[in-house]
Amino acid sequence: MVIGGNYLTNLDISGNNELTELSCDTNEFSVSSLNNLSEMLPVVKEGKLNFEGNPGTDACDVCIAENKGWKTPKKMTMTVEGAVEVMIRMAGNKLIYIDWGDKTDVEINKLSGEISEHSHTYTEDTVHRITIFGENITFLACEKQGITSLDVSKNATLKELNCAWNKLVINKPSTVTKLTVTGRLTGDFFKFIRNNMAVSLRVLDMRGASIEYGIIPAGAFDGCTNLTSISIPYSVTIIGEWAFANCTGLTSFTIPDSVTEICDYAFKGCTGLKSIVIPNSVKTIGNGAFCRCKEGLTSVLISELVTYIGPGAFACTGLTSVTIPALVTEIGDFAFDDCKVCITVHPDNPVYKSENGKLKYKDWSCGEWTGDPDEKYETSSEPPF
Repeated sequence: MVIGGNYLTNLDISGNNELTELSCDTNEFSVSSLNNLSEMLPVVKEGKLNFEGNPGTDACDVCIAENKGWKTPKKMTMTVEGAVEVMIRMAGNKLIYIDWGDKTDVEINKLSGEISEHSHTYTEDTVHRITIFGENITFLACEKQGITSLDVSKNATLKELNCAWNKLVINKPSTVTKLTVTGRLTGDFFKFIRNNMAVSLRVLDMRGASIEYGIIPAGAFDGCTNLTSISIPYSVTIIGEWAFANCTGLTSFTIPDSVTEICDYAFKGCTGLKSIVIPNSVKTIGNGAFCRCKEGLTSVLISELVTYIGPGAFACTGLTSVTIPALVTEIGDFAFDDCKVCITVHPDNPVYKSENGKLKYKDWSCGEWTGDPDEKYETSSEPPF
């Protein structure tokens, strides 16, 4: 049976028990009309059904007909709560298109039901690629671990995104200002952020993620000047060279008490930083780690367990006072260069002492500690990668 006609909105086939083929195209059937029509279909061994061309085609429940033995076109549909349209295409990686209409806050972590294509059935875990539609969406949560491709290029208003990373590729997240990630983060993640989100991204929360080898890679966020807040996991042990260098928008940063080493130039040029607390887990502060933070960085609390402070570590900052802990046995030249800083040394420190606010060796045979404020500590202008 072929039903045509531009104005037909309903059809009663309840008395047609011998029907094996039905095509209703270029009509005005709604979602409910098509679902009602499917309910009337007889149970058959193999029937052919086509609803294309109707307004309700992309949102009707084709499983009603398939459960009675009817085959449908390969463009499949299923319902996701709150969505106007969900269209599944079964080719290569499973691809799902979701239209969220006028919704602004969207969560797509749970897709309802199973997706069937003829004799093959796919659960939500086998959907790997998602394209999101919706002109008003400002918040999107997609934390399904199996997703490898998320296309948000159609969403000009999207500002906040929560997602599970792993091998995820996000297409054109140019409007996203806040990103929360879970999953396993590798070097590709940090490269993606620098190359695709350095301009738009303001807030990055990685606390729910795990980072490969427990290391923030060298140059991970170097030059991401618009970032104002970064939260890193408590599993991180090393902050790499130049990791947050020149992130001038950062006004505060919490170093987790899992970190043992802050590498060379890790926070160089972070002129927005006001204060920093070095936790007790840290043993090493690298060369120029906080240099060139200018007048903004006025307060640093160095943990009691630090043993090494590299050359120029706090050079060219706004520090006015600092206390050197008892366990520090090596401080590099010009560590506090170009600072109007009054240095206090813990009395139990075996190597250093303070005289009139200046750092001195306790053993005069070691000579003078090189760190006169009149000297200039010059740092490399390029990251080592």
